[in-house]
Amino acid sequence: QRIYSAYGAVTDPTALIGYDAVWLIGLALMDKGEAATAADVISSIYNITTDTEPGLAGVSGRLELTDAGDKEDSGYSFYEVTSTTTSEVTHAYTFSGVTPQIIAVTDTGVSFTPVAGNVIKMGVLVTETGDLGEAGMSALKGIQDAASALNNYYAFYGSDNRVELEVKDAGTTSAEALAALDELHADGITLVTGMVSSDITSALLANINAYGMYYISAGSTSESLAVAGDNLYRFILSDSSMTDALGMLMTADGKTHVTIIYRNDTWGTELKDSVTAYLTGNGATVNAAVAYTPGDESSYSTAVDTAET
Repeated sequence: QRIYSAYGAVTDPTALIGYDAVWLIGLALMDKGEAATAADVISSIYNITTDTEPGLAGVSGRLELTDAGDKEDSGYSFYEVTSTTTSEVTHAYTFSGVTPQIIAVTDTGVSFTPVAGNVIKMGVLVTETGDLGEAGMSALKGIQDAASALNNYYAFYGSDNRVELEVKDAGTTSAEALAALDELHADGITLVTGMVSSDITSALLANINAYGMYYISAGSTSESLAVAGDNLYRFILSDSSMTDALGMLMTADGKTHVTIIYRNDTWGTELKDSVTAYLTGNGATVNAAVAYTPGDESSYSTAVDTAET
């Protein structure tokens, strides 16, 4: 509600993830002090999220990272369209501290000693247009709100630190995103957060590592991005978890013959392959897998028609 009131925009979960990313960076900077490097900040984030039991509570949920820099655990809710105007949660998938399971749904802080500081510049890289534009702008609103709240927090506790955001539109292509990343690098920014696709993140990663930058992502869930030792950190679950959730839901619903319609990019292709492997490994048959082009409504309509035949 606060984000909506401040920015006049309805947000999705990427706003909450972006919010947590900015706050963790800010807390880590207070922990490490004015001379902290980007590597120091990442190390502190690991300490903050793992030393708090049962994990640091963020607005997006429990925050604890794997060795690959991904969110440790969480869950999913599945929505079913019940009419032309409404939808409701019908199932939930959970694996936080328990054996993964599908559940039918019937009912609809850490403190640090402040230190003298300065202006902390954070880069923000989001897709503002295209089919992921809505998610990108949602993440941006959460990030902006977090920066404002963090500056108030600094002031309240007597810290001279202040957060300043440098926002870049990643565009809809890898070339546009690489140009935006180069601009952030040229401005001396080493800590970046935001929301872009898995395709674009994959294209950026070599430069992020080479530049000594660290990217804390509110999106980019492809399994292939879960690599230990790189400079990508994701406050969102990897699709390995979504694979289990979707496969388990279809199995629980008794689906034995499945046709998959998938987005023809890194994210969609990897998820299609993983879900296919899960289903076939659990006795189901995948009759067909039909791709559509992201952002092309006619391509999606064609894919649906093909799947129905």
